[in-house]
Amino acid sequence: MLLKILLLVISILVTVCLYIYCKPSPIQALYKAETARILKTSDLQPKILREADIATLPEPVRRYLHFCGMIGKPIPANCRMRYSNAKIKLRPDKDFMQITYEQYNSVMPPARIAFIDASFLGMPFQGRDLYREGKGNMKGMLLKSFTLFDVKNEEINHSGLVTFLSEALFLPSVCLQPYITWEQIDDSHVLARIDDNGITVQGVFTISDKGEMISFDTGDRYMDDGNGVPVKYPWRAAVGEYRDYNGRKIPGSVTAEWKLPAGRLIYFSGNLESIDYDCSNTK
Repeated sequence: MLLKILLLVISILVTVCLYIYCKPSPIQALYKAETARILKTSDLQPKILREADIATLPEPVRRYLHFCGMIGKPIPANCRMRYSNAKIKLRPDKDFMQITYEQYNSVMPPARIAFIDASFLGMPFQGRDLYREGKGNMKGMLLKSFTLFDVKNEEINHSGLVTFLSEALFLPSVCLQPYITWEQIDDSHVLARIDDNGITVQGVFTISDKGEMISFDTGDRYMDDGNGVPVKYPWRAAVGEYRDYNGRKIPGSVTAEWKLPAGRLIYFSGNLESIDYDCSNTK
């Protein structure tokens, strides 16, 4: 009798697990619908990037575009980035969580959307991070059913736009847009400022003598203090290990960190597997 009860419990648990893992994901469906909308509204005339197009950019930015092999290539309207071996910390006191990570960025209008798929305490966890038309939104769901967070506020709007700015060099056509202004600080540092829908944020790119983007630093990004209160801390995105991909050079490694009073907190790291340009769908 006890064995029968045990088998029944196991059978129910297996059925529930199969249902959870196989059921459609509402947040993934939302991500695909929003991405399709972003790609559909990407508005940029096809053109080859020429030397004359970048003549007014600061010398370090021009050096980067040359190093990465962007000159003579089509100016893309959007891009898709996919990561491998990616991991993230949802809280400073939590362990890293392995994730599957994908994102799309669009030039005109400026937009960014990212999706993560992971397992949290053995349960499916999925998240979507969006910036579009001056609005940011960060949403996470557990078991494809329960919303853990759904953040919409002015701070997430600013954070979304400055994150888009930090990735501007990955999508070189962003550098040419009127919503970005540049100010060269010295041979290795350039201040970039972006304005979109009444929001203005800025940050500093560090570019090596060779032309590699090394990092992006800003004071315009907010971190949740753990109690739902957004607080500004210095933030850095660092890249390295450049490699050839489809005729261009792309960074192989990406990390993101906060500079907290207690010290550095690296909360994201991953290998950038691919950057594909002018995507027309979410496949």
